[in-house]
Amino acid sequence: MAFGSKAQVLPAPRAYGFEIGRIKRALVPLMSRVRMHHILFAAFTVIAAVPVFSLAAWVENHSVQQEIDLARDKHLLVARNLTTAFSRYVYDVKAGFRLAIATFYSGEQAAGLKDLLTSLEFRHICIVDPATGEIESAKVTMPL
Repeated sequence: MAFGSKAQVLPAPRAYGFEIGRIKRALVPLMSRVRMHHILFAAFTVIAAVPVFSLAAWVENHSVQQEIDLARDKHLLVARNLTTAFSRYVYDVKAGFRLAIATFYSGEQAAGLKDLLTSLEFRHICIVDPATGEIESAKVTMPL
């Protein structure tokens, strides 16, 4: 191609099933009915709504996270209190059991032992022969 010759016009490539001309024909009547103030109204509404919805989503997320944190703190407090109560109960049961066994072997009755064992939910205390599994003696029996 030499200088001064006319440029050759090539047809635009077409995508199969996608006609630009048909879309253009459909949009031209629609665009002729839409006025500038309608476009500006829609644009300003969208521009104003985005920060409002973003702020609303952030506030909701923040309040839900606060509720989750508060529930977690309450559950931790309940777990700590239960752990303390169970630890104290285990300590009391061990001490009560030691006292009961010491009383059992001495043959004497300790004052308040029955009330202590009842409060610790002991039903009965007995000595079992480890070889045969038979009860050798039972001294303290609690009512059910």
